[in-house]
Amino acid sequence: MSRLTLAVVAAGLFATPAVAVEILKQEPAKGALRYGESVLVDNGKCPKGQVQKVVGGQWGAAQARRSTAATIPRAYSCVPRP
Repeated sequence: MSRLTLAVVAAGLFATPAVAVEILKQEPAKGALRYGESVLVDNGKCPKGQVQKVVGGQWGAAQARRSTAATIPRAYSCVPRP
């Protein structure tokens, strides 16, 4: 193989496909996110150039009878806009 062919093949191996990231306008309703699932929300609560990352929590015994799991609230953080 020529050096040019090797360079083209190597460049193709390191290229990553572009993945579209959906950014919601409002936070999903209670119970709509599974435990550990995350979404990005542009609701104006973060500084310019950032969006809010919401990670689903877990319902506890107070919400689901016969469950011994503790309630874990949703986690919120501001992250750079993708």
